[in-house]
Amino acid sequence: MKLLSWLSLLPIFLAPAWGQMDRVDLVADKPGHARAEVAGLILQADEGALNKETGQLAMRGHVHVTLPAREDHTVVRYGAGVLLTDQVIGLTADQVTVKSGLLQASGNIVVVPVDPELSKVQLRGDELYMYLKIGDATLRGNVRPTGIPEPRSYPRYFHIFPPDIIK
Repeated sequence: MKLLSWLSLLPIFLAPAWGQMDRVDLVADKPGHARAEVAGLILQADEGALNKETGQLAMRGHVHVTLPAREDHTVVRYGAGVLLTDQVIGLTADQVTVKSGLLQASGNIVVVPVDPELSKVQLRGDELYMYLKIGDATLRGNVRPTGIPEPRSYPRYFHIFPPDIIK
């Protein structure tokens, strides 16, 4: 009976660990220039604030984010399209918040993959939501892709789906 009561308390003891975010380093080396590192991201902006109670990092004004390369892929979904890369991605926006593994960006968003095969690709939009742990993002609001290569045409008997996963 004692084992059962201890097991019932286990979720209460583990609950704080689920809500914890990676370590956040936020510095402002001069007025108008804030730099933060969290969950492998590097963020730079005009202003930055960290709410220690909630763990939310908020960056405002000319925000630049560098998303690291991944062993798997980073996925950015937009409308009916998908950008899939395992390389570094650059992101700019007016505002970015990071809390509990969710990155939210808004205002004049530009997504640029640093991938030699996608050298002229840019995605522009109004808001972006990204789950950092799995590298999955959705870009919304007046999405404007540029430099997207045309899909390759394969003979009818030869099917590859989805083509970017098989490399």
